[in-house]
Amino acid sequence: MRELFSAGGLGRLTGEVLFFHRLPCINFPRQPYGSVVIHRSIPLAFTKFQPAISKEGKLPLVDHPVIILHGLFGSKLNWQSIAKVLRDKLTQTVITVDARNHGENPHDDVHSYEVMSEDVEELMEKLNLPSAVLIGHSMGGKAAMCLALRQKPNMIDALIVVDAAPSSSPGKAFFQQNIAAMKAFEFRPNESLPQARNRANKELEVNISDMMVRQFILTNLVQNGDKVSWRVNLDAIERHIEDIMEFPVFHNSYNGPTLFIAGGNSKYITSEEKPEIKRLFPKSVIETVPDAGHWVHSEKPTQVVELIVEFLKNKDDH
Repeated sequence: MRELFSAGGLGRLTGEVLFFHRLPCINFPRQPYGSVVIHRSIPLAFTKFQPAISKEGKLPLVDHPVIILHGLFGSKLNWQSIAKVLRDKLTQTVITVDARNHGENPHDDVHSYEVMSEDVEELMEKLNLPSAVLIGHSMGGKAAMCLALRQKPNMIDALIVVDAAPSSSPGKAFFQQNIAAMKAFEFRPNESLPQARNRANKELEVNISDMMVRQFILTNLVQNGDKVSWRVNLDAIERHIEDIMEFPVFHNSYNGPTLFIAGGNSKYITSEEKPEIKRLFPKSVIETVPDAGHWVHSEKPTQVVELIVEFLKNKDDH
């Protein structure tokens, strides 16, 4: 898991624009998607991995760039290693993106799948990308599904959802426990980042026994000047945890090729979700990675890459 958190280059869009957007499902789980309100878009931080120019004139395996969306408490760095491998195997640009209220993005009071998906749409417009392949894990997978279902013809060339379903997610108490533990941690003046991380690791162990989960959460500790803090917007996420665990109601479907990747030991995609997956994504296939949990891409990166590449290679057959 450690390699997935190494540093990389950063691209950032700046500027804020007002757009007419759909109503977020704030405190109204499973609400229909469609009413209109004004909401301020968020400039998303991203990293772009571009393939080297091939002397042999090697053609891309897919026609459009790949955009990767991380899960709750994550950042674009989580997918950096996989992004580089996909770039080389697909001979195509791969872009990892920080979600709103995560990573290097500004904080905002709203955190719903509607606005998260619209943030990605605005990013695509600013990068002049008329179409892209979307890959999303957990929260990022739900945001990707939301964008694919928004009736934007040809915007999403293919969709890959990693351990998420268009339904209520398990683990709300687990994430609430994580938030409470993070908010209870008291920062000390003039404490260095390594010192704060070491102390936080010991204090969080009381409520978060899994070392891998603790190390994942601790990637959110950052230092600005002489001050250490959490970079994730805990207040907004805590306020919208119901929205994050749910999924908006859609009455239409996305008819593009879709791959769902499930962890064999995870409870996020079960037989109960399959009818709704087929209703919303009629051309979908579900692949399960044995002996992997919810963070399947961290636990079994080679298998996940193989599934993604094979699916995209044959996506027009679905």
